[in-house]
Amino acid sequence: MGNPQTNVYSAAADTESSNANNSQEAIVKPIKSWKGYLWDTWDLPRDQRRLLFKVDAIVLTFASLGYFLKNLDQTNVNNAFLSGMEEDLSMYGNQLVTSTSIWTVGYVIGQIPSNLLLTRVSPRWVIPALEVGWGIATFCTAAVKNYRELYALRFLVGFFESGFYPGIHYLLGSWYTPQELGKRAMIFWLAGTIGTMFSGFLQAAAYTNLHNVHGLSGWRWLFIVDGIITMPLALLGFVFFPNLPQGGKKTWWTSDAEHELSVNRMKAIGRAGKQPWTRTKAKRVLLSWHTHGLLAQELQQETLPLYNDIAGRKVLYWLSFLGNGAGPLILSWINEICSADTEKRALLVAAGNDLAYVVQAVAPNFVWKTTDFPRAYKGYTWSLVMQVLLIVWTAAIQVLLWRDRRAEAKRGVDGVVEEREREREREAEREAEAVDERKV
Repeated sequence: MGNPQTNVYSAAADTESSNANNSQEAIVKPIKSWKGYLWDTWDLPRDQRRLLFKVDAIVLTFASLGYFLKNLDQTNVNNAFLSGMEEDLSMYGNQLVTSTSIWTVGYVIGQIPSNLLLTRVSPRWVIPALEVGWGIATFCTAAVKNYRELYALRFLVGFFESGFYPGIHYLLGSWYTPQELGKRAMIFWLAGTIGTMFSGFLQAAAYTNLHNVHGLSGWRWLFIVDGIITMPLALLGFVFFPNLPQGGKKTWWTSDAEHELSVNRMKAIGRAGKQPWTRTKAKRVLLSWHTHGLLAQELQQETLPLYNDIAGRKVLYWLSFLGNGAGPLILSWINEICSADTEKRALLVAAGNDLAYVVQAVAPNFVWKTTDFPRAYKGYTWSLVMQVLLIVWTAAIQVLLWRDRRAEAKRGVDGVVEEREREREREAEREAEAVDERKV
């Protein structure tokens, strides 16, 4: 008789292999080549490579273009303000700041409901509808006559834009494995940064070439142009955005085999489909260490100030932005950690991004006061402490993950052993019944 521990784990392995052949085939670990370090799909089997090419070409491209346009529509009001909107609308004091705050209110309010909606309605309908909403609101901003109308439309822009960023992260987490997700999340995030950068160039071009065309100021043309280029992409999204593999409904641009492969890939990593919300489930989500630990991690990342004068400090200024890449990686980690509960995954992706915006809006008023510069000891001390906490917190989350995975593996082994025992008992009963029948 062999070592009982060895037999137990051997039994578990046998059972797993017999019950999940399709899932294992879907995520066979490839041999790593130099091309795989450049782009991960090169080392995958041909069927997976073909599927991921389609997902990258359609989902990632549409998501990145949409985020580019979202950031154009988000930041264009600042450029418009400097190009004549202030005078045309008779704005003064903090009214521009107030419009930004109102946008933030709409953004914060909309994120969680929108992401939870994605667990019940296909992203193919929700995400393009959000784009249509903020595209129309942006287009209508060209017609505002006073700051009150601007406030109302900025709220709508923020509200409709709110679900796009966390919604795309949830969508990416529903199609990609952990080995593939982080890279796509970073590409998606970079598209927004490029959008912010191009907003100034677009405003300058609109003001220079369209100012007073048809009697409209250049800043009004900026909103018209932004709205016009947003709408076609939004409408195409209704055609090309995919359903979720876990939802069971095939996306039209995947074959039957590719749809089955996408489902098996997600099953193999434990990425669950939708489940009903119950009081027990809500309590479990709210009390889970995932909820508190991962949201606190997102909070600790948002601690850096806005700089006005970087003369002589350019290298330090550039280095200060290295931490920005942690944001999409944290959301990718949430997608991985919460794989077994799609509602929790959607909730925490949105709540994490929500919390980041709240901290960005509130923290500077307390720790990055203008009167404290250029030294700003309080702010830099706060930032340093939070960054150290982020490192410690990340390590703590990893320890908790190791603990949970060991416990989960043990439960799986115990379940296999119990099933084997029950099977032996049933076999013994059948043998006893056969003996009794022969005696009769």
